[in-house]
Amino acid sequence: MWIEYLSVIFVVLLGLLYWNVARRRSRPYFPGPPPLPIIGNIVPPGHLWKKLAIFSQQYGPMFSLRTFGKFMLVLNSAATARALLDGKSAIYWTRPMPKLIELAGMDRGVLFESDPNRLRQSRKMLNLILGPRQLETYRIMIEKYVVQFLHNLLESPEGFAEHARSVPGGIALETLLSITSPKLIDLVRTLLTLYLSSQIFRLFFPAWIQREAFSWRDQYTDMAEHGYKFTQGEIVKGTMRPSMISKALERPDEYSEYVIKYTSAQVYSGGADTTVSSILTFFSTMVLHPDVQRRAQAEIDQVVGSDRLPRYSDQSNLPYTNAVLTEIIRLFIPIPIIARVPAQDDVHNGCYISKDTLIVINLWAMMRDETVYPDPDAFKPERWLSKDRDNKSDPWSIGFGFGRRICPGRDLAEQILFTTVACILATFDISPATDENGNVVTPSGEFTDGAIIFPLPFKCNIRPRSPRVRDIIAEAVNAY
Repeated sequence: MWIEYLSVIFVVLLGLLYWNVARRRSRPYFPGPPPLPIIGNIVPPGHLWKKLAIFSQQYGPMFSLRTFGKFMLVLNSAATARALLDGKSAIYWTRPMPKLIELAGMDRGVLFESDPNRLRQSRKMLNLILGPRQLETYRIMIEKYVVQFLHNLLESPEGFAEHARSVPGGIALETLLSITSPKLIDLVRTLLTLYLSSQIFRLFFPAWIQREAFSWRDQYTDMAEHGYKFTQGEIVKGTMRPSMISKALERPDEYSEYVIKYTSAQVYSGGADTTVSSILTFFSTMVLHPDVQRRAQAEIDQVVGSDRLPRYSDQSNLPYTNAVLTEIIRLFIPIPIIARVPAQDDVHNGCYISKDTLIVINLWAMMRDETVYPDPDAFKPERWLSKDRDNKSDPWSIGFGFGRRICPGRDLAEQILFTTVACILATFDISPATDENGNVVTPSGEFTDGAIIFPLPFKCNIRPRSPRVRDIIAEAVNAY
């Protein structure tokens, strides 16, 4: 008898499978490489963005992949991303949830928020301190951290990579949260190790990693609680400077305690290390392109002179220096891939997109689209000096996302990076290091894997451009 039952169940399951396959085949899908039976398409791990970019040569800027029954829609051009993510922002706003992020409790907060009401509150809260008027008040704070960075380079240039982390990290905690608590800084660094790991997008983890994730959950909760209570305590003592948390606490009807805690907890991790990546990339790029370095230094010398450090207000008068930074953002985007999942089934350009499709936005490929950027793999700052260039090709616009999930920290990041890059160029020469035999050693130009990428570790020589540099930096340190 049980054999008959099993036979019936098998027939029913086979029928359901056939119906599902037939239903899918009856709907047009975006083109893509033919999948293998059962397992689907195989994409080798490591630097996924580069491998996905290759498929566009055959299947166009918008194509599909299938892996173990799951569909993936890849967007390799900014035009296709704008049409889908900007044009249908009400559908394509949710981020997929990496399993390890969920286990670690970091799904609480604006980065992975799936509740539309809480997301709206979080983004409104970020605007309390990231609006254009507010950013005007942060320039002195930014200059203070950049000057300290220059001082650190003078004292120990070999530690430039660690010094670079102090600039955006300190600004994020003090300017955005008005917090300099050592305990909070330690917690943030621990959790950033998790967030930056290439492991976070895996589906299956060894038991020990899952156990570790639960300890991360406790630390993340502790970080959120610590920042919240620290601010409350400073308010009671009357020593609190205006910050995102303090401003939100003044409006309890607009922001829930949950949103205040976990939005602030992710402010640091949301942008600090992307800025560090760009600073380190700047150092390696100047080693590899000394002619670019000299031209930018000549521009700064002519416009700013040698008696003071450059400021963000000099940006409009330093077009080539700004072009150098823009080209670094284009060619070496710190976050090469972002992702979305649709809130509902959709039809786009006549093709079906189910709500369980993973939308992969390949920013790296967009920044190297040869139809937009001639000779896309070459480092050419001069491409940004043309006054009639299309603003849609601006890397600052593309690199900070699309639709409802555009990163609100763009203007702050631009201020930090321009001020840092201009001040380094004004005060230091960056050149290749040498090994113990006197041989020149240059950066490999290769990058790590992960959610945020960094240049592989490298060494370089960083020397003051003149004896006067030490005095200028000392005067600036005393001024702040």
